[in-house]
Amino acid sequence: MAEPGIYTDISEEDYHKDPSDIPSLSSSIAKIIWEKSPKHAWLAHPKLNPDYEPKNKTQFDIGNAAHAHLLEGDGLKIVVIDASDYRKKETQEKRDALYALGKVPVLSKDWINVKEMADVAKGFIAETELAGIFDNGKPEQTLIADYEGAMLRSRLDWLANDRLIILDYKSTGGSSKPEQWIRRQLFNMNYDIQVYHYPLMNELTGGPPNAKFIFLVQENTKPYACSLVGAGPSVIDSGKKKFRYALHKWKWCLEFNKWPAYDTRIAWADVPPWQMAEVEERGTDE
Repeated sequence: MAEPGIYTDISEEDYHKDPSDIPSLSSSIAKIIWEKSPKHAWLAHPKLNPDYEPKNKTQFDIGNAAHAHLLEGDGLKIVVIDASDYRKKETQEKRDALYALGKVPVLSKDWINVKEMADVAKGFIAETELAGIFDNGKPEQTLIADYEGAMLRSRLDWLANDRLIILDYKSTGGSSKPEQWIRRQLFNMNYDIQVYHYPLMNELTGGPPNAKFIFLVQENTKPYACSLVGAGPSVIDSGKKKFRYALHKWKWCLEFNKWPAYDTRIAWADVPPWQMAEVEERGTDE
């Protein structure tokens, strides 16, 4: 089992199994606690749920493939299957076996699009303030830390060698235009938890306290447009409050071995302001 520190040799599969000595809190588990409940988090945790089974993707995702090629373009992650579709049983079995091994199978007809998407992202970065970052850093490092009596873990898409920049790649089927993505994705997906958690982990494992967290956002359809989205103080503060809420719940649940779902009290509904505004705007038929 891994002790607190920063690791370059822990695979994605082993990371998701939780390599810590005791159950550790990740951003994804913190998001589940925030969005749902500790009970949902318990079910999703490999060290808590004895019946836990990892969810292997069985459908091609160009964003996931581009992520692997962009950050780990050494050919170890992606395996190109020489076929145009998965209609043959033999091809299906090969695909499923690769997914089970943690690989990213890509049909030969899709490979050109995956490469183009990654090339667009590289070209975009080369013209930004982060030019050269892919020549000065490492992908997919695992960080483990003991924090306030709890074990935490994270896996960073890209960490600059000086540890001052943490780059997180997000693909989207919508718009990567910053204002659109911020409104529709950043908070809806609770990515602000990562914004706080990852720099904290970087600092706890020996990195600087002032590291910047930047999203590289890319559309997964042509022209594969990209943007860079940084986090202002209010976003960091929002993520901090969400993460600390999850951390408090996590520690309590571990201590007492109780993992509640939702409140048993009746929740009385009120009309939200936006709904009331619509009702009042339309008026009545009376």
